[in-house]
Amino acid sequence: MWSRAVPVPVIRPTYFAYFWLAWAAYLVVTVVAVMDRFTWNVSPRQSFALVHGWTGCETLKPFGENGTKMSSSCGGDYFCGSREEFVEYKGEMPRKVGGHWCLKEGEWSVKLYDVLSRSSGRIIITTTSLLFLTMCHCTWNSLAGLPRLRGFLGNVRADNQKLHRWGGLVCGVCTVIHVWSLFLPSILNGYTNKFVNEEPFSWPAQWSLGTSQVDVAARTANWGLDDVWRLVWMSVIFCALFPLSRSIRMLATNYSLAMWLHVGVGLGFFIDSWRRRTHPHVWLWNTPVVLWYVVDRVAGCTWYRTCARDVERFRLDDAYQVLMWKHASAEHRRSRSVADIYWLKSARASGLARASGLA
Repeated sequence: MWSRAVPVPVIRPTYFAYFWLAWAAYLVVTVVAVMDRFTWNVSPRQSFALVHGWTGCETLKPFGENGTKMSSSCGGDYFCGSREEFVEYKGEMPRKVGGHWCLKEGEWSVKLYDVLSRSSGRIIITTTSLLFLTMCHCTWNSLAGLPRLRGFLGNVRADNQKLHRWGGLVCGVCTVIHVWSLFLPSILNGYTNKFVNEEPFSWPAQWSLGTSQVDVAARTANWGLDDVWRLVWMSVIFCALFPLSRSIRMLATNYSLAMWLHVGVGLGFFIDSWRRRTHPHVWLWNTPVVLWYVVDRVAGCTWYRTCARDVERFRLDDAYQVLMWKHASAEHRRSRSVADIYWLKSARASGLARASGLA
């Protein structure tokens, strides 16, 4: 007698949708931000009161057939003209002043530098928000606990880790391109690299260049104190400190120190971008996300789903052990049931490990 095998239904998880939806949203926002930098310029830097009227930028240059119009060299969209010209052209630079796409004048290496510098700048801004947002563990854990979102965010921590890794790679590559691209005119077309420091300091903490970074007439690539500092600091961050904080050897030696190095360098990267007067979009788009990350981090280390318990340890072998403890109440047990994730800090741990919530 023959029997027919009954097919076993395959239950496909729905949580994969979150990763692809988040990744698609990031790509769309990033593409729009980069296109805006060359076309619409919806939120130009000269529209910010702090940036408008900056005396350190280039004043006027010839444009059109009838007289001169304001420009800080095509591509630098802060504003240096009169108040009347500011009102007339507000929100329309760079296309209105610089022409189609507003690429800098000069050889192809100058235009390549301009494209890489502006594109990478916008990508860094959107990616910085992605990096900090994906590490708001308490927020995502709370959302994943909602019945309506449980299936969609069922694997949110692993998905966010994957987004964070890819975002970190993108941010690192774009940052290195952003700070090193000024060498292109000298490498490809024989420009002279020149250190310039005409306006040493401006609020909140920027040492300004005070002139256009590429002087086509003099064939010089002008470097300010901030440019040199960021060239060194960003290279150290993404070529040494971030890889060190995620290296297997350092994680195995002192996990807490490695994690605090990673977090500290990440905040240092944000602060270095935030302090520049010419980065108002960092204040607008990155600052709220970073502040929320800090609140989320403090909540996770202090009061969010925390408790103090005596733990019994059962060692299985050299690689595995079982920890067991009693929950305080039925309500406590329901909110922290099987499959949840625990971070432990031992009463005997070092101060750094106790602060990080790790043992």
